[in-house]
Amino acid sequence: MHTSGVQVKAATKRVPETTTTYGSGNASSPTLLCPIISEDLKQLLEFDEATDLAGQAGRGESEVVRKVVGGNISTEAWYHGLEYLFLCAMGFENPTVYTGVYGTGSGGSPAPNDASPECYYHLFELDDDLEIRAWAASDDRDASSGSSGDPTYWTTSDRAVRVLDIGIDKDLSGGLVERFEHCAVDGFQLNVAGDKVTFDWPLIGYSKDSDLMNHTSWATLSRDRALFTGARFYLSTYSAGSWSYASSEYGVAEIQLKLENGLRRDFVSGPNSDLTEEPIREGFRKVSAQVKLARMNATLGSLLDTFSASNIPCAAMIELTGPEITTGHYFRMRFMLPLVKIRNYQAPVAGPGVIQPSFELTAEKPTLTPTWIEDLAGGVEMKKDNELVVQLVNEQPACFSRDRQASGVALP
Repeated sequence: MHTSGVQVKAATKRVPETTTTYGSGNASSPTLLCPIISEDLKQLLEFDEATDLAGQAGRGESEVVRKVVGGNISTEAWYHGLEYLFLCAMGFENPTVYTGVYGTGSGGSPAPNDASPECYYHLFELDDDLEIRAWAASDDRDASSGSSGDPTYWTTSDRAVRVLDIGIDKDLSGGLVERFEHCAVDGFQLNVAGDKVTFDWPLIGYSKDSDLMNHTSWATLSRDRALFTGARFYLSTYSAGSWSYASSEYGVAEIQLKLENGLRRDFVSGPNSDLTEEPIREGFRKVSAQVKLARMNATLGSLLDTFSASNIPCAAMIELTGPEITTGHYFRMRFMLPLVKIRNYQAPVAGPGVIQPSFELTAEKPTLTPTWIEDLAGGVEMKKDNELVVQLVNEQPACFSRDRQASGVALP
């Protein structure tokens, strides 16, 4: 059968928490449908070509010495279906179960509220170390008692694993899909522009093969997605305490929020030397945003000019709000930036039309996470105290830094 883009779908799979070595331990779990718009994932081969002189013009043999796997995917901004990508890009999902705001319970991250359908909060924090590693005390995810059939049961042999497998179903013969294994996510870019909200995700993969990858079970869990009309932007002076952010909202024309992990791919000699080693950081992580507001006014112009010229620490938040899940509770994405500086502020006049101020936000690491972020998180203490916190509210009950994906446990 000839395949066109309308027949393609993609899904991500979680690499097991028992994985100890990058490149081993293929994901065998159920699969989470991924809302791709486009992808350019590929495997490129690099060759060592013979250059010895043998009295002939034709080149001699060549051997494969490198398999470079990876590329980019673009996705819709679904409220449900991007959890694995956020986990691998950010590095950590806060495992604390909420008490208060949404009631208490035994599932999800945090626990569900008391209404039906249930809604769950997910708090993704930046982790300094994205390599496969043992859980640390600071993760608050220690081995627990219980049975191996309990998804919150951990053992001391479990690891923090922040790589995923992604499959692209292009209707290949035999029902096989293209599988890109052990992909590290080198950040993301949120795009709010042109009446559309999307994400770009750069992936660094280990290998590529063809596999069934449970493709018949790829199911759409939710069609609720973020729309441009649901985007809000908030900006104020830095506060280590509370922030009445609703009074600091500004209309959005365009926003691009970018996380750059700065991961490096290396090849070394030895067994499997044609495949990459586990990607590691080669520099500082960077979180930044390009912002264009819908219109200028005198108060806003003065505020931005002062913030920029005086290098004043600020707080910022991008919020996407969707349909109601249950009474008073909505699908939501929040990108919370506790400490930012404004760079390159300008408000050009391009003729008689509306003046739209634009500027860049550069995030810095705070000493401690401000109270206002923990307030929005229902009082949950942040574990990492870094420069970006991503909060999702949806119907996904699993916490990916807490719930165990052991054999027989039906997690996404």
